[in-house]
Amino acid sequence: MKKTDLINKMLAVESRIASEKGPFVLFALFQREDDSLGQWDLVFAAPWADADPIGALYYVDKILQVSLNAAESVSISMIAPVQTQDPGVKEVLDTVAGEHGLAEIRNKEFFDKPIKRAYIIIAKSAQPLPA
Repeated sequence: MKKTDLINKMLAVESRIASEKGPFVLFALFQREDDSLGQWDLVFAAPWADADPIGALYYVDKILQVSLNAAESVSISMIAPVQTQDPGVKEVLDTVAGEHGLAEIRNKEFFDKPIKRAYIIIAKSAQPLPA
């Protein structure tokens, strides 16, 4: 499995879910410093997921199952929905912010864990809802 294949598929997954459910504040892959197997944690935050994080987790997992091949699926060690107001989300937003695209970050601590590598697919502050 090529890393670029996984990243390109994750870009497509984020886009699909955002078009079906609404925008993400954060959608990123994190590889922990202590990981020796090349596995990734998918961390996401979205206003639509705040009210039902377990439902959001199942929904994202379902989309991943139909979007990734077997090798790519086993490279995702964890799917973690986090609240949009989580301080860890703000820390990522402060580090890199942009609509779509891809930012690679190495050797930084996020969510109180040392991260060897991160691919930030989206990091964008939530827009207030119109009145």
